[in-house]
Formats: sequence, C-alpha cells, structure tokens
Amino acid sequence: MKKTFNQNNHLRNILSFGKTYKIWLLVCFIFSLLDVVASIMIPYMGKKLVDLICINNSSEKFSDYIAIILVILLLGAVNIFLRKLATARFTAYTMKNLRNSIAEHIQSLSFQHIKKYHSGDLVSRVNDDIELIRKFLIQLSDFIYQPLIFICAVTYGMIISWKLMLVTIIILVIATGLNNIAAKPLNKYSSKLQNQFARANALIQDTVRGIYVVKSFNLKEKMQREYRSEQNQAYNVEMGIVKRRIYMMMIKILLMIVPMLIINLYGGGLTFKGEITIGEFTAFIAILAYVTTPTNRFIELVGIAKIARGGAERINEIFSWSIEERCQESKAFNTINNFPVEFVNVSFSYDDKNPVLTDINFKLPKNETLALVGISGAGKSTILNLLCGFHSIKDGKINIFGNNIKNNHLNTIRSQISMVTQDTHIYPATVSENIGYGKENASRDQIITAAKMSNAHDFIMKLPNGYNTILTEGGSNLSGGQKQRITIARAILKDAPILLFDEPTSALDSNSEKLIDEALNTLTKEKSVIIVAHRFSTIKHADEIIVLDKGTIVQRGIHEELFNIDGIYRKLYLKQHPEKEEAYNV
Repeated sequence: MKKTFNQNNHLRNILSFGKTYKIWLLVCFIFSLLDVVASIMIPYMGKKLVDLICINNSSEKFSDYIAIILVILLLGAVNIFLRKLATARFTAYTMKNLRNSIAEHIQSLSFQHIKKYHSGDLVSRVNDDIELIRKFLIQLSDFIYQPLIFICAVTYGMIISWKLMLVTIIILVIATGLNNIAAKPLNKYSSKLQNQFARANALIQDTVRGIYVVKSFNLKEKMQREYRSEQNQAYNVEMGIVKRRIYMMMIKILLMIVPMLIINLYGGGLTFKGEITIGEFTAFIAILAYVTTPTNRFIELVGIAKIARGGAERINEIFSWSIEERCQESKAFNTINNFPVEFVNVSFSYDDKNPVLTDINFKLPKNETLALVGISGAGKSTILNLLCGFHSIKDGKINIFGNNIKNNHLNTIRSQISMVTQDTHIYPATVSENIGYGKENASRDQIITAAKMSNAHDFIMKLPNGYNTILTEGGSNLSGGQKQRITIARAILKDAPILLFDEPTSALDSNSEKLIDEALNTLTKEKSVIIVAHRFSTIKHADEIIVLDKGTIVQRGIHEELFNIDGIYRKLYLKQHPEKEEAYNV
C-alpha cells in the first residue's frame, strides 16, 4: 500500500517509520531531563563550595560538597549512557522499518518507474541517502538534550546576573544569525551532491556490467573521462558544502572565545563592585559552557539536519513513485478451462500517445503452443508483459482461465505463469538456490530433477562444488547456454500451467540451442505455451502462429499455411532460410 507523505517535511516523514517505537524517544527525553538536572547541579554546588571557602572561610562541609559533586557526576554519566542507548534503539528500529519499507516498495513499483531510473541511482538512494538519515537519527538525543540544557542554563544564569546573561544572549543571537546564513544552502548542496554520486555510481555499475564491451571496444579512456567529469562535478558541489561548514566552524570558534573573553572582563567588574559573589561568578563561568556549547552543538545539528533532509527528500521521492495496480482480491483459477489465455480487443500504449498494440484478439487453447512472430518493435514482448501484469491496459481485457486479470491479485495471476526470457538473471548464490527460486521450500531432489529435465545436471556436476557452487553476479562463471538451462530448470520447478518464452535461444550457439530446445520440449509437455522467437526452427511446429506488424495482427495460421502466402511471415522465414526460396518458387 502506498504510504502518504507530507511533501514539505521530509525528515518528519522519515521519523514516522519509528512511531511504533516512540517509547524510546520518551525514555530519551526522561534521561535527557535528568542529565540536565545533574549538569546544572554541578555549577550550583560549585558556587556553594567557592562561597563556603572564600566568603565564610570555612571547610566544615567541604568534604560533603565534594561527595555530592562526585555522586552528581556519576549519575550524569549514567544518564548520558542511557539516553544515548535509547536513541540508538530508536534509530536501529526506525532504520530497520525504513529499509524494509523501501525494499518492499521498490519491489512493488510499476515497470514504468523501474525502467525510468538507473539501478545505480536506486542503489545510491538505498545506501548513501539512508546513511545520511541514520547519522541524523543517532543525534536525536542531542536535539532533545541541548535545548533543555540551554533553557535551564539561561534561566539559572538570569538568576545569578541578568546583565551577564543579556550580554551572552546578544552574542549568541548574532552568531546564530550568521550560522543560519551559512547553513541555508546546505540542503540544496546535499541533494545535488547525492544526485551527483548516484550518477557516478551508475557509471561505475555500467562499466562493470559491460566490461566486455568496454575492453573489446577500447572504451577505457572514454569511460574514465566520463567518470572523472562526474567526480569533478561532485568535487565542486562537495567543496561548496565544505566551505559552508568551515564558515560554521569559524562561528563556533568565535562562540567559544568571544563570550568567555567578554564575560570574564564584565563579570570580573561586577564581582569587584559586589553585585555578584565570587561563587556566583564561578558558577556563571561554569554554566556559560552550557549556553555556548548547546549553541555550537546546535549549529552542527542544523548542518546534519540540512544534509539529512536532502537524503530524506530523495528517499521520500521513492515512496511517491506509483506502484503496480493490484486487485486485493485473490480468486482461485479454474484450470480445467479450455482457454488458459485470452486477449479480447486489447490496445496498449506506454505513453498514452503512441499505440504499441491495437485491437489484439486471440485465444490460447489448453496444452497448445502459440507463437508470436514479427520484426523488432512489433509488440510481441509487450503481449507477454501485459499477460504477467507488468503493465495495465485501458482498452480490452485479458483473461486467464476465464478470469479478467484486473479482477485478481497479481500474485495469484503470476503463480499460474512461468516465464523464460533471453535475459537470464542469475543471482549471486549457489546453483541450488538459483534453481530453487522457482518454488519456495523445494527439496534437493526436486531441484535435481528439474536440472536433469533442463539438461543442466551434467554441467552442474562438473562445477567445483556441484549444486553448492556459488555463482558470481550475473552468472559470469557460466556460459550463456548454461545460464539459460538454469533458468529453464527454475521454470520447470515452478510447474505453472502457462509458459511464456521470450527469445530463449536468440543469443546461443547451435549446440546450446539444441540442448535448450530439448529442455523446452520437456518443459512444454501438457502446458499452454506462448513463445516469441526470431529463429523459426523454434516456432514452426507451433499449433498457431500469429504475425504482428506495428502492433496489429496481420496474419495467423500454421507454418505451412503462412509460408505459402506472400506475406510478412514468408519474408521473415526466407531471410533465415534463403535455400527455401527456390522450392517456394517451384
């Protein structure tokens, strides 16, 4: 379910992920309050001690005061530990919820958004931007403690000497104003920097994934130039942040030096005049740290919050992306229906302007094979994607076992479908786990049986650790044919009644293609199949062949019928089998 956010308060949106654990913020507040009391008690007891010695010239209660101060220090240390612990707990729980929610949302995104953004950008948001948020959340105890100690310190300082405190506040107001001017652009710089890092990450990711292309086409220098350019831009943005932080650091230093200098001079004069005692002056000097330090610390926290807000904005943007349209109702399919797949007057466009499919009508009879043929861009793969619910149609309807897919949950729909594409995705896991993704909790025997049926068992057993061999990212330690047989084993294990094949042998050599064809013949027994393929050897024996051109059906029939008609099918077939031209002419 899509989460609703306030688009003007990104950090508050992030905090909403921890609302279940707000008890820890309450605990943090309580111990922050106790820590404030302990902190203020130190200068108060110090005042008592100094006045005892300097004014009363007595040491009668000296040891008692020292003991009280030591106890207060000990309790203060315990309070600091407990409030930091409470903040850490809240941060950990919030980050866990946030990461889980992001992962769930990304997996639920519509294909339009998944394809719109580079995976490197998504990875940058999930890793780098979340780290900025974590650094902000772990400082939440200071967002509570520092204002409290500041208020109490100012109040106690006013009791001691309103004149001294007035001078101190004037200095702080000036410093805070300068800090706000310096910190204002940080949010903009942060968002810009994170976007720049995302582009650089995407470039590195493209280089790694396309390393064969980079090396074979001598693109190393070109890719390095592009990466340097991205890093240079990131450097310029980062230097803008560094400069602002330097300005803020200079303000912090002034906040440490100037008030201390002025207060010592002015406070010393008030002491000589007898307006305040030596103990009060000493106490004021002590609480001055509780006035300037929170101000300094708050300057830091403002910078952290500004930068975190940039990351939060990019995270919140993910949650604003539309998810797949899902019917929440899950209905069981009547699999004895004679037509597992039916397209009725289906039209589709990705952008509502340029039609990709127009008025598509066909039925797939049970346990038969339907082939889709046409040049690239004719709409073949789009039909398979629509059937899987990857995109929503506005015109027409698609039925699976007689039920409109709009009226059923996508998980239920996809449970009836196994899809094998030319994009053989291999996970960085064991061979057994890669096949086992086809069926949750599949036994080792079921996995081995599926591998044997896909002609994968023999090569798997030759791997270093057999089924326990860990495959690299993208399956780079396997050949193209081996990866395809792994994905077919995955589809066999799923054992869905409807099979979709999208160019499963397009990038394979003849030997691998033969093995794959044998595996496909095993897989398609007693299944309803739709296959997209450029190689006519794969589809010529289909029960029906549909020819698409510019998103419309222009021919349909079996191979012999279509071959004997002067149309698109024959032209495409003869391109692959020119030796048949003479036989046709005869």
